[in-house]
Amino acid sequence: MIEGKTTSSLSSGCVASTADYRLAMLFDRSGATYIGNLGPVPLYIHPSAFFLIILTFLLFPGADIPTYVMLLVILVMAIVLHEMGHGFMARAFGAQGVTITLTATGGVCSSYRERDQYGSEMMILAAGPAVSFALWGLSVGASEFLEANHNGMLESESGPTLLARFLNLNGIINFWLGIFNSLPIYPLDGGQFIFNGLRLARVRWQLTHQVCFYTSALFVAGVLAWQLTQLEDQITTGFIWLTLLLGYALYNAYVYLMQR
Repeated sequence: MIEGKTTSSLSSGCVASTADYRLAMLFDRSGATYIGNLGPVPLYIHPSAFFLIILTFLLFPGADIPTYVMLLVILVMAIVLHEMGHGFMARAFGAQGVTITLTATGGVCSSYRERDQYGSEMMILAAGPAVSFALWGLSVGASEFLEANHNGMLESESGPTLLARFLNLNGIINFWLGIFNSLPIYPLDGGQFIFNGLRLARVRWQLTHQVCFYTSALFVAGVLAWQLTQLEDQITTGFIWLTLLLGYALYNAYVYLMQR
């Protein structure tokens, strides 16, 4: 997701945006701690990011401790690389002050640009999910190659090897991270992509806001209804977490799209 503000202008995502706004955030990122650079991009971690440990338990109940550790590592890597996709694309379009912050809701890539450029903004937004899908494809491709040529690296007498489990989980997490962020729910990448597309098409500002908000509300209801059918109407902790996350996204959409 992308968040930002230009000087003359959210990665569950989050990014730099050409619009002159700063979405309401559940967590104040001013308490984030600098932990190093990923190339030219500074990486910060907010205390709320430790919720990702809890999230791993919620999303993958019943796994053993080593698997949880692997899942957490893969999840953090997937989020960071997703945001790096936003960040490097933003730099390619001349953005300044690109940073990535890990938070309870995933990642935030922030940057600043001098003026509104809706076309380039759409490419920046698309770069995050593109990286996630590329990592999914690489995992699937590597698994198929090794299965055909070096099956011993994937299977042992005791079952799947560590490498096989890593490739499988890496593929699953990156695939669903890409799908989730591509949903047309503002302020996820998909929702912001539609917003910028409408602005590029010169749709009136008020109509753009209304279309994006009601599309977000429709898809939130649709995703939760679909999830309930998959669970056969049983409420799980994972479903509760998803409801809270989508509800938080919809709240941000309402604050920015309907109160401005």
